[in-house]
Amino acid sequence: MKQLTIFVLLIAFFLSAPATAQPDPDSLLAAYIQEAWTNHPDLKAMQAMVSADSSRVGMSGSWMNPELRIGLMNLPDTFNLWSDPMTMLQVGIMQQIPFPGKLHRAARAEQARTAAARADLERGRDEMAAMVAMAFYDLAAAYQIRTAMLQGQTLADQMTQSAALMVGSGMGAQSDLYKARLDEEQWKLKLSTNQDEIEQKRSTLAYALGRSDAQAIADVILPNQPPPLPDPLTSFDDSPGLRSSQLLVQAAQSSLERARLDYYPDVNVMLAYGLRGDLKVGSMGNPMNEPLKQDNMISLELSFPIPLFYRGNQAAKTQEMGAMLTQSQNVYQKIRLEKRRELDQIYAHWKSKLDNYHTTVERILPAADNLWNSTLNDYRAGKVTIMNLAQARMSLVMARMDAAMLLADTWALRGQWQAALGMPLVESKEGN
Repeated sequence: MKQLTIFVLLIAFFLSAPATAQPDPDSLLAAYIQEAWTNHPDLKAMQAMVSADSSRVGMSGSWMNPELRIGLMNLPDTFNLWSDPMTMLQVGIMQQIPFPGKLHRAARAEQARTAAARADLERGRDEMAAMVAMAFYDLAAAYQIRTAMLQGQTLADQMTQSAALMVGSGMGAQSDLYKARLDEEQWKLKLSTNQDEIEQKRSTLAYALGRSDAQAIADVILPNQPPPLPDPLTSFDDSPGLRSSQLLVQAAQSSLERARLDYYPDVNVMLAYGLRGDLKVGSMGNPMNEPLKQDNMISLELSFPIPLFYRGNQAAKTQEMGAMLTQSQNVYQKIRLEKRRELDQIYAHWKSKLDNYHTTVERILPAADNLWNSTLNDYRAGKVTIMNLAQARMSLVMARMDAAMLLADTWALRGQWQAALGMPLVESKEGN
């Protein structure tokens, strides 16, 4: 009986032992998010696209390069440079002058597309932060579940020893010992499964961070309390995804305005200088006694296309850009609807998880604790078997595991909510 009393005291110790104090996980999560923003290849690719779009803004608002022209004009078939007064070496330059407003609208469209790309990058950063947070809290929940399961395994080992003592003293049944050994092996299997889950979740977090080595991931913990529910009617007009869609509508509008100006032609201006040498051959082909000095010549030329077929190419381009504008406007409206649906779903899920967490912590855990204490007293009085005690302990361990998973879910949903609204989980230390 002395050994049995020691066993009961050990069980009570494992039940009532306070949790070890853990550091605040916020700083570790913030460091992980900064690492993902710096290292993940998806964000690097998006940053490269923003740079590419930025370079197109300058090109779209620039004039065409001038053309340098060099030619030999009116050369006779005898290749005699001095026999014809119209033979000259001409050097000229031609510049296309666009119709007013074309370049401005083209540049404005590219500026809007570049701003949309920056908003997409910001959205990608928010989504990356949410992905890191979800993986972080998922891994933290797995560690907390493992702690509860280790307590369960320790008690299962102790119960097996106690069952063996009870059988040896003639106070217990052999079947109780077999059940205790079965319970002990099942706990070992559960721990093995939990370890595999931890490695998978560790690998998921490493991917979110852009790491190739999952083993370097530090152990993570859950916060002590769940985050409060947000206002379900929070405005999402400034979310990066919606801003990107708005900017693409502006780009399509500028492109349509630019297409309408195609009805008005650009002007080509050419200025040329003709160099004429001294004339040495007369009109009859005979050499002249004295060369005749000739003046050099200046030419100015203006040219522009005539839009005879404006109902063809120009109309088709305008119709195309008009259709693109209509499409972008409807995409914007669709994104607004999708964003509202996404936020409503996240809020409903968050509220459900939060309600279940409070129910578990405030009602189920106390009930499981009362069940354990009552069963422990009944076991001491010989009213119940050790298996009843094991079942009561299992109920308490499972309640703690459920609380850990629900707590992790509420924090992961907070990350999704903030990503959907474009609210950063941490402040960025670098520009977009």
